Amino acid sequence: MRGEQGRQAGTSSSGHYTTLHGWLLLWGPALLWMLVIFVMSAQSALGGMEGPPLFQAARKSGHIFEYAILALLIGRALAGTWTPPQSNPTRAVLLRAWRFGVLACALYALTDEYHQTFVPRRGGHIEDAILDTLAATAALGIAYIWRTRIKANSTHSEQPSKARSGPLKLERPKRP
Repeated sequence: MRGEQGRQAGTSSSGHYTTLHGWLLLWGPALLWMLVIFVMSAQSALGGMEGPPLFQAARKSGHIFEYAILALLIGRALAGTWTPPQSNPTRAVLLRAWRFGVLACALYALTDEYHQTFVPRRGGHIEDAILDTLAATAALGIAYIWRTRIKANSTHSEQPSKARSGPLKLERPKRP
C-alpha cells in the first residue's frame, strides 16, 4: 500500500516522474547501490587477497551478489519509468528493462574495473566485468520469467474453474 502511494507521488499520466521526490523513489535505490559498489571497489584492503579456491570462489560470489542486486534495482527503475502509474509493466516493457538493465550494468562494471586500476593493490580485470554482466543477465532474466510466466500462471489458477479467459477452444474428437 505504501509503495503505491509513493509510486503515485510525482508522476504524470504517462508514467514519467515529474518531481525530484518521484524520481528519487524510483532511481534512488539503484544509485545508492552503485555508490556501495564504488566504495567497496575503492578499498585497498580487498585487493591482492590470495587464498584457497574456496576463498576465491567466495570473493567472486560477491561480484555476483552485487551486480544481481544492481540489475534488479535498475530493472525496477526502468520498468517504473516506462510504465504509467497504477499499471503493471507489459511484457515488452519488462523485456526492454532486461535489455537496457543488462547494458547499464555492463557499462557500470567496466567503469568499476577501470576505477580499480587507480586503487592501490587493486586492479581492473575484464573477467570480473564479464562475471558482473552475467550476474545481471541472470538476475533480470529470472525476474522477467517470474513476472511474465509464473505470475501469469498464478493469476489463471486463482480464477474459478468454470470461468474462462480468452476465446473458447473447441477440439475435434479423435478418431479411433
